[in-house]
Amino acid sequence: RLRCDNWRVVLVVGLLAITVAGTEANALRWLLGRPRPRVEHTNGLQGPSLRDAYHSFPSAHCACAFAVAAFLLVLLPRVGRVALLGAMAVAGSRWLALAHYPTDIWFGSWLGIGNGLLFGTAAQLVRLKAGSRLADAPTRLVPCSVPPLPLAGTPERSG
Repeated sequence: RLRCDNWRVVLVVGLLAITVAGTEANALRWLLGRPRPRVEHTNGLQGPSLRDAYHSFPSAHCACAFAVAAFLLVLLPRVGRVALLGAMAVAGSRWLALAHYPTDIWFGSWLGIGNGLLFGTAAQLVRLKAGSRLADAPTRLVPCSVPPLPLAGTPERSG
């Protein structure tokens, strides 16, 4: 059984993977200034811009979604496969909403995958060094054992 402090390490490193992927994507978007597909002026990069209409490349939504999926694929493969489907849905939605070109989505996805694999591997190494393996644990979303709360109107059991 996993101890709560091991899950905390995984949670912190996972949040770090998302934060780094999102920060990298946003920094590139602000620096490059690529117009979104719905903007009329779409010939190339415009340079540094703080306007949302020029934040197409890369997709930060995809970077963060694929960072989570790749991170989970390293640590919890079953959960990671489900998260990968969710990340692909995010990628499709960004294209259908005309928020990004396919290359924006592709690059953002690979940016997230790189960060997720990097931080997932780091978390696995930290966990292995601590003497526990995440793969041996049941795949559930509640990291620590919490006693169930009695429902309102149900008699409590004694003894």
